[in-house]
Amino acid sequence: ARGGPGRFAGCRRERSVLRVIHAYMHRASAVARLLSFGLRAHRQSVVTTTMPSSPPWAAARAMSSAPWTARSPFAAFGSLSSRRISSVDGRCPELRPARRANRTWRPSPNRRLATAPRDYFGRDDTRIGSVVGYCARDGRPVLAVVTAPALRRRIPVLTHDGAVDAVELKSVEFAAPRGMGSAIDDDPGVDPIPQSAAPAPGGASDASRRLAAVHAYATRLTHEDEGSSATDEDESPLAERAWRRALAAGCVPDHPSSTAVPSAAAPMDVASLAAHVFHGDEEPALCESSVSIATEANVGLDLVRCYAAHVLVSGEPGRFRRHGKGRFSPRTAREVESFAADAASQAAADSEREAAWARVGEAINAPPGSKPPPSHFLDGTVTQLRVEALEAYALGDGNRTSAQRAAAIDFLSRFGAKIGERSAMDTLVALGRWRGYEELSFARRDVPTAFPSDALAHAAAIEAEAPPDVDCEIRKDLTRLRCYAIDGEGTVEVDDAVSAEALPGGKIRVWVHVADATRWVGLGTPLEAEAESRGASGYHPRGVLPMFPLPVAARLMSLTPGEPKCAVSVTAVIDERGATEEYWVGTSTIRVTRAATEGEVIKMLAEEPGRHEGLELLVEAARRRRELRLKRGAVDVRMPEATARVFDVGEGEGFVEGGEDAGGSLGGNRCEQSATAVRRAEAAALDVRLTRGDHNDVKDLVGEAMILCGELIARFGVENGVPLPYRGQLEPRDVSRRAWESTPPGLCQEALKRHGMRGANQGSTPRRHAGLGLDAYVQFSSPIRRYTDLLAHYQVKALLRGEKLPIDADVMAKRLDAVGDRTRTLRAACRESDQFWTIEWYRRGGVDKDHVGTVVRWVKKESNACLVSFDETGVEWKCKVRKRTRLGDAVTMRVTEADPYSGRLMFAQVR
Repeated sequence: ARGGPGRFAGCRRERSVLRVIHAYMHRASAVARLLSFGLRAHRQSVVTTTMPSSPPWAAARAMSSAPWTARSPFAAFGSLSSRRISSVDGRCPELRPARRANRTWRPSPNRRLATAPRDYFGRDDTRIGSVVGYCARDGRPVLAVVTAPALRRRIPVLTHDGAVDAVELKSVEFAAPRGMGSAIDDDPGVDPIPQSAAPAPGGASDASRRLAAVHAYATRLTHEDEGSSATDEDESPLAERAWRRALAAGCVPDHPSSTAVPSAAAPMDVASLAAHVFHGDEEPALCESSVSIATEANVGLDLVRCYAAHVLVSGEPGRFRRHGKGRFSPRTAREVESFAADAASQAAADSEREAAWARVGEAINAPPGSKPPPSHFLDGTVTQLRVEALEAYALGDGNRTSAQRAAAIDFLSRFGAKIGERSAMDTLVALGRWRGYEELSFARRDVPTAFPSDALAHAAAIEAEAPPDVDCEIRKDLTRLRCYAIDGEGTVEVDDAVSAEALPGGKIRVWVHVADATRWVGLGTPLEAEAESRGASGYHPRGVLPMFPLPVAARLMSLTPGEPKCAVSVTAVIDERGATEEYWVGTSTIRVTRAATEGEVIKMLAEEPGRHEGLELLVEAARRRRELRLKRGAVDVRMPEATARVFDVGEGEGFVEGGEDAGGSLGGNRCEQSATAVRRAEAAALDVRLTRGDHNDVKDLVGEAMILCGELIARFGVENGVPLPYRGQLEPRDVSRRAWESTPPGLCQEALKRHGMRGANQGSTPRRHAGLGLDAYVQFSSPIRRYTDLLAHYQVKALLRGEKLPIDADVMAKRLDAVGDRTRTLRAACRESDQFWTIEWYRRGGVDKDHVGTVVRWVKKESNACLVSFDETGVEWKCKVRKRTRLGDAVTMRVTEADPYSGRLMFAQVR
C-alpha cells in the first residue's frame, strides 16, 4: 500500500479497494479485519484482495457486515481494557511495513499517547452484539445491546424496553465482558451457541425481552436492598455486606500486626464486585435467584450478576468510589462515616433551599395587595443572591455577569417562565421586589437613588445644629425687596428668586437671588462628595433624585417663602436698550414674598394688572435683554415642550384596564399572570398626565434673569481672574438661504434652527456661548441642583471674603470633565424615564386612537421617515408618512403599538 497507486494505474477497481484498506490501516480494528480474511498486511496482500469478478466496494462491505466472532480473533478476549494497536508496534512484527533503505526508523513520538489505556469504554469494548449499560437523561439505568459500529463516538443501541437509541462512548458505564451469552454458556459439556448478529432496531426482538428480564432483576434487587434498614439486628443491607467483603478482600491493614479495618482499597472490575455481591457461601439464596433469572432469560450468568452488581454498587456512592471503565473501590469506614455526614448536611441544605424556593413561589402566587415588601428577600441568604442575579439579568447586557445570567435562567426555568429580560422583569414584579411600573433607566445606568450613611449622618448633624456663617459680617440685608420664586410644577428645591426696582430714565434694576448652598455644605464634606458623585438633581415624571438629601435641600437651603434665607445676590441696571450699566455681586439675606408656578404668575399678571409692579418690570427687562441678545447673534428656538407627570391618586381613581379583570385568567405562565395583575392594580391608582408647554412672557422672564445672572458672574470672574465653570457653545451650522426659504415658517423653521445647534462645552477658562450671544457665561443660579453651580459659589464667595481660591484651574478642569460625564448619564436616564411615561400615556389613550400633528423635519426623506410634533401634547416622535406628504403638512396619526417597556410607540398615517 505504501508503494503508491502507480503500479495499479491500469486497474481502476484495484485503486478503489486500495484506498479503502489504506484508510482502515490507520484504525485499531484494521489489523483484526485483515486477519479475519487470513491475509498479511503487506502490499502484495492487497493485490490478492482485489477480485476482478467483484465490485470495488464488495471487500469493504464484507468486512463491515461480517460477524465480529467470525472476523476477529480478539472477540473472545474478556478484558475490558482497550489499547490502540499501532502498525509500528513491536508486538506484531509481521504487520510492520517495509522500511526504506535510506531511511532511519524512529518510534513515533505519539506512540505513548496512542497506546495509553483510556479511563472510559472504547470501540473495542462496545462492539456489535455487546451489552452496555448507561444512564438516561432522567437518571434511570438503561441496559442495551449494540446494533452497529460506533460513528463519531456514538454507538447505536437497542434498549431493554425495545427503544432505539444512540449513546456516546463516554456515557457508557457498564460493558458486559462476554456480551449477552446464554444460559448454557457456563456448562462445559455443551457447545456454546454462536452469538447472532444484532437484532434489527425498531421492532420487538428477543434480545429486548431477554435484556428486560435482566434489567428488572437488577432493579428489583436494588429496591429490595433500599427497603431494608441498616439498623436491623438480624441482617444488614446487601450493599453493606458486599462492601464489607470487598473491603476485607481488597485492602491491606495499616500495620502488618494490626487487626483493624483496612484504610485503603484497590480498584476492582465489575466481575470482581459481582463475586463479592453473589458470594456462594454467604449469599446462597441470591446466587440461586441469579441462576434462575439467567435460565429464564436465556442469558449468561455473568451478565446477570455483573449488571446487578453494577447497578447495586452505582447506587451506593457512600460505600464505593468509581474509578472509570466499570471499576470501583470500597471506601474505608472513616470515609463512609464522613460521606454520610456530608450527605446529611447536604440533605439539610437541600431542604432549606427547597423551603426558600417555596417562599418565592408563595410570593409569586400572592394577590397584588398581599405581596411582600421589596426588602423581603434581602435576608443575607442565597435567595438574595438569586434575586439580585435576576435583577441584573433584567437590566440587560452590561449589567450582569455570566454567573448571574446562569442563575437567572435557572430561576426562570424553575417557575416555568420564559427565558428573557422581559420575563425576568415580570418575575420581579410578581415577587413584589419591583413595582408594576418600574423604570429601569436609572438602574441600567447605575444612577444612585439612595444616599450613603455618612452623607445622611452629615445632613442630620447640620439639620440639628447649623454650622457657623463665615459670611455673616459681609452679608447684606435685602429683606426689604419684594422677591418672587417662580418654578415649575413639582419643584421641591427652590434655589432662585427675582425682584426688580424702577429707576429714573426708564431704567430697571434687576435682582437675582440664589440660594447660598455653600453656607451649609463646606468643600470636602461628605455631602459635597456625594453631590460631586451625582453631578446634578434628576427630575423625572414620578419624582426627583436630589443632589442633596431632601431635608437639607428643601428646608435648609431652599428659599422658602416668608423666612429670612441666606443667598448670593446679583444685581444690574438695565437701560432701555437692554445693556447693563453697572452690576454688583455679594452675599445677602432675603425673604421670598411669593412662590408661584409659571401658570400662576400668568394668571396674576392677567387678572391683577398694576398690582405686581415687580413682575411687570421683570417682564419688560426680559424683553429688552432678549432683543439685545438676538442682535448679538443669539439663537432663540421656540418649540413646544412636553411634560409628563405621574400622580398617586388612590385606588380606583386612575386608569382602569379594559378586558378581563385582575382576578381572571390573564394568560401566560404564573409569573406573567401575577405581574399583569399587579400592573392592573397599580394602574388603577396612578394618573399619568402629558401637558404641552409653549413659550410665554413668564418663561422668558425666568430664563432671561438666569442668563443675566450667569453673564454677570462670568464678567466678575474674568475681571478678577477666577477659574470658574465657564460654559460655551460653538457657532451653529450654516443653513443655506435656499434651504431656509424652502422651509415653511413656524415649527419647521424652529426645528431647522435647533438642528443646526452644536453641543455645549465647559472649561475653567472663558469662552464664547454662541447660542446665548454672550462672550462668557457661567451657570450660577442652581447650586442645590447642579454641582458646577456649587463649584462657582465656592470660588466667588472665597473671592468676596478675600481668601485664597479653594480650587485652581487644573483641578477645576478635571472636576468639570468628571462631572460632565455623570451629568450626561443622569440626563439620559431622565429622558428615558420621560419616554417611558410618554408611551404609557399613549397606551392608556388606546390603540387605534387618532392624534393630529405637524411634519416638522425629515429624518430620512427617501423612506418617508420624519419628525411629527403633535398638537395636543407637544411630543415629537419619529413616524413614517405617505409619499405625497410635505414638510409642514398637518397629518393625522393613529397609534398602532404602544409598549413602554420595550420603548416602542408606532403610528400609522390616517390622513
